[in-house]
Amino acid sequence: MSNSTTNSKQHATIDTSMENNATTKAKYPNPSLTRSRSILPKENSKSPPCITVGLRPQLEVFESANPLEFKVIFLGEPLPLISWKKDNVLLSETTIKSKLNCSTLYLASVNAESDAGLYSCTVENSEGKVETRCQLTILSKPNKSQQVPTSSTLTMKAAVDSATSSDSLGSNLKPSPPIILDHLKCIRSVDGVEIELSCKIVCPPSSFDVVWIHNGKEIKPSKDFQYHHVDSRYALKIPELFPEDSGVYTCEAFNDYGETFTTCSLYVACPGKQSNIVDPATAFKTFPKSISVARGGPVVVQAELSAGCDRQVSWTKDGCVIDQTTVNDQNKVQFSIVEAGVRDTGLYELHATMNKNENDADPTHVGSNEEAPPSKDAGLIAVAAFAIIVL
Repeated sequence: MSNSTTNSKQHATIDTSMENNATTKAKYPNPSLTRSRSILPKENSKSPPCITVGLRPQLEVFESANPLEFKVIFLGEPLPLISWKKDNVLLSETTIKSKLNCSTLYLASVNAESDAGLYSCTVENSEGKVETRCQLTILSKPNKSQQVPTSSTLTMKAAVDSATSSDSLGSNLKPSPPIILDHLKCIRSVDGVEIELSCKIVCPPSSFDVVWIHNGKEIKPSKDFQYHHVDSRYALKIPELFPEDSGVYTCEAFNDYGETFTTCSLYVACPGKQSNIVDPATAFKTFPKSISVARGGPVVVQAELSAGCDRQVSWTKDGCVIDQTTVNDQNKVQFSIVEAGVRDTGLYELHATMNKNENDADPTHVGSNEEAPPSKDAGLIAVAAFAIIVL
């Protein structure tokens, strides 16, 4: 099997029209499914503020010349106003950086006498007010024999995450890009339910930002798509799934020192509705999994297909076909790289063709008065997304 790489731009949007042959590409969203978030009756557009990522109630750090930040992510309509206080005294706006649905308080350094205290962030609009608080305790700087690393930001909790042994942390950690410890996983779900996509990201001792992407487009935090994180677990919560929410989701984490990402496919089925539409998720008994690997190490990605799939599958990287493999007798397929290099990092997809009977309706023509064109060989291409990260 070939060790395939490509010079195409990383994070390129996956091209959903790449294979234009006798098969029918599974579209995101499926145009034949009529229930849509966009056509719901408009309710009162105003909503009280809600904090989706708040402050930690208690935080202990050592004195440091490095900056410390507190970040709050919120929702509300009209857009809420934000105020920060320390021990119930308003803080200067020069220490606050705000963007849509996010406010960050920066402390230039951490001093026990001047910076310890109760910090609060109030989020308020015409519909209500909410508050989140953090009691900051600052410990005296330890001597060199006792020194332990402290983060330059509130995301220091990543440094003490259970996945990172404290014994391996030196006292002179250099700033670094974030690292994915637990990748997103492909999920099957159904119309109308709540779902949460999550991954685990660490970055001792640096801070980083996270953005979620659906089918190549950035997801803005809202009541329909909520950003959450607890410690090093970052999640996208969708309170009510719609068919149009099917597709490829990517979580990107980045800072001034680099970036990383993880990706998965979400399949939203509609039980009891339009049963003549083939559910692409049924093509996979097991999905390919995203993987992080050290440079020079081997990569092996496997999946198991249903019996009704074609015996040959395609693998793509950043929208380009890089390999084709044959399904073995156990209905399993495998993609491998003998020695992974930096250029192998990217967004990958497994494309499997679902064979269908001549009497099955073409899913792109369901609900249409037009007669489906006869095509004995036509089938639906099911897609499963995954990421390969070479460290």
